[in-house]
Amino acid sequence: MFGFFKRKNQALPRSDKTEGRVFADYFQIHLRDGESAEFDVKTENWTDEDTKAGFAGNEHYRMFSTVSQFQDHWITMRQSETQPDVSAYDRIISFRFSCDTGFAMLWETCGSEAELWMHINPGPYTVFVCSHNPGAEPLPMGDNMEWPELSDDELRNRTDLERFVIVFVPEDARS
Repeated sequence: MFGFFKRKNQALPRSDKTEGRVFADYFQIHLRDGESAEFDVKTENWTDEDTKAGFAGNEHYRMFSTVSQFQDHWITMRQSETQPDVSAYDRIISFRFSCDTGFAMLWETCGSEAELWMHINPGPYTVFVCSHNPGAEPLPMGDNMEWPELSDDELRNRTDLERFVIVFVPEDARS
């Protein structure tokens, strides 16, 4: 149907929720408005201020930070008419995100294709990146000091690890 979708979610029904594994390279995950959204490395990359805020980029291409050195994260993306309950999470980062294409896509830093995506209505959103257990990692590491290999089911069920819920709230719903 759409040639640029090469990963697990081949069918793209409009949905209020999707979830899956995303690789966080260099302690960050990229949220893009479709596959062609870009950012200017010289002016929109990480600054000291951005690092403190937990995100960088522009309103069509956001990068948000992780804490854990373990690079695989279980992420749930969902739409909501209300902002999340802040008491339900250990850390929340929020920012404005404009989606003209109708596809919110998560990419790893050096990735050539989306890791996870969701079909949303085009328009402006406030995005809440909510995390559980920031910095939590699967210990102990093996004798080789390598992380254990976890299947998708194992990663999904490891609620003790750093994981994210990304909530898209349409700006008109927040008025």
